[in-house]
Amino acid sequence: MPARNAIGFWNSCRVLRDTASALRAITSDRAMRGLLGAQLTTLVALWSFTVPAAVLAYDVGGASLVGLVLALKTVPAAIAAPLCAGLADRFPKVRVMTASQLVQAALAAVATACVVADLAPVTYFAPIVLMAVASTAFDPAKNALMPSLVRDQGQLTAANAISNTAESTSVFLGPALGGALLALTSIELTMAACPVLLLIAAVQLRAVRPNADADADAEDDGAGAVHHEGDRERRDDGIAAGFMAVRESRPLSLIIGLIGVQSLLDGLLCVLVVVVALELLSLGNAGVGLLDAAVGVGGLIAGGAAIAIGSRGLARTFAAGMVLSGLPIVALGLTSEVGVVVALMALVGIGTTLSDVAGVTLLQRAAPAHVLGRVFGVLEGVMWATVGIGGLLAPLLIALLGIRGALVAVGLLLPVVTALAWPLLRALDAELDAPSAQLALLRGIPMLAVLPAATLEALASGMERLDTARGTDITVQGEPGRTFYVIAGGTVEVLDGDRRLRELGPGDSFGEIALLRSSPRTATVRTTTDAQLYVLDGADFVAAVTGHAESASQAAIVVAERLGSALRRRPAVL
Repeated sequence: MPARNAIGFWNSCRVLRDTASALRAITSDRAMRGLLGAQLTTLVALWSFTVPAAVLAYDVGGASLVGLVLALKTVPAAIAAPLCAGLADRFPKVRVMTASQLVQAALAAVATACVVADLAPVTYFAPIVLMAVASTAFDPAKNALMPSLVRDQGQLTAANAISNTAESTSVFLGPALGGALLALTSIELTMAACPVLLLIAAVQLRAVRPNADADADAEDDGAGAVHHEGDRERRDDGIAAGFMAVRESRPLSLIIGLIGVQSLLDGLLCVLVVVVALELLSLGNAGVGLLDAAVGVGGLIAGGAAIAIGSRGLARTFAAGMVLSGLPIVALGLTSEVGVVVALMALVGIGTTLSDVAGVTLLQRAAPAHVLGRVFGVLEGVMWATVGIGGLLAPLLIALLGIRGALVAVGLLLPVVTALAWPLLRALDAELDAPSAQLALLRGIPMLAVLPAATLEALASGMERLDTARGTDITVQGEPGRTFYVIAGGTVEVLDGDRRLRELGPGDSFGEIALLRSSPRTATVRTTTDAQLYVLDGADFVAAVTGHAESASQAAIVVAERLGSALRRRPAVL
């Protein structure tokens, strides 16, 4: 027992040390500070804007118009999210986020001007709806950019936790700012604060330099590009690539599906919280704010714990967060004590934060780098749609089951779904934890060894093993290339026609020339023994290498040396 206690103590110390190290690395990094600061300012601006917007809607058409405006924002945002998020894979992500902020600032300014001019309500509600559409480009770009700004998966989890804490903080600061301005000034001046704050956020993003935006995702290889390797083919269909990646990947479809269920619960809860505050607890309008604030407090509390999650066991943490988001809602249907209800709502906030941080990190690790923005666009669309569906279903559930019955039914949703998905989630951790053998091979390749640890781990997780017999042609000279190979065992020979250029063995790699130069294979590679290879998708390889200056430089040297060697071995042409 003493030995076990000692081991537990030292493990706790290690977790604290790793957490502190990740926090120091993130807070000392200028680019990460700029990104997270811009996110917080953006969210505060948008939350503050909801206060005068809701007051305007209520003054014009009562509660029904408030609900209608929410629905009008939800539907186009859900449709636009995958479209807008695709920009993050085609252009530098910082520019996409900045453009999103500037467009929203312009729309908020237009809405404010229309209110000042006392124009018809449609003239200022239309820009408000369009702001929701423009906002859908920001989060996918931010989530896709984060992996390139950290050194390892532990820092990535910590960065996501801090980002989630910023969201929870904005839930307090934004409405508080909007309410204070509305009380001290006017609707018009309160609305005018939003575009000003969005412009400040755009300035904050300037701290994230383009060279840190290692996505250099500057230029995609174009919609509809087709890559071949023998009889294998992959088509990058622009926006559709995000849906294809989700459909073809069990981890992606599983996590996005479960987050969609959680968003459905969020939509249900938006309505149920109002009914709990007004009918069950008789707290009045202030009670709605109290219960929402309790969720925010829970999110802030969980933020510190989420930083310590690390890079392993993310799927299990995600499952625990899902269950913790649902069970307190079941308990809500069994009590009328205000203090207990507030505590239960805080638990909901804790569970939601844990599942949000773990879920986003899982997607960042599982999604291919070249479609990461579009995958988050699919997620954004699913979340907008399911929140809207939840809001529509809540009144029906209350009518059928009563408020207490509806709370119990809604609260059981996440635990039941998580229990059904548990075998897949448990397997997901083992699948996504970077395989040590593949990681060691990649670290032995000079052009890849200089990549950030997070990028290397993502590449290692995406590699597939290929066992081949002696005499097998792995690549054929003149054919298109779409994959990169690393030799784990056995030997291969590199042939220029019938001439043997070199022999490669364990730890060596090949296939980079055709990928980096967008040219046919320059040589045939044939196994001289039974061989074990690891195969890496060409798009992922190119995105990683070209997105990092030192790696791109090393790769250029390798390509030049190998092409030079091939030319030197050819006989002179008379």
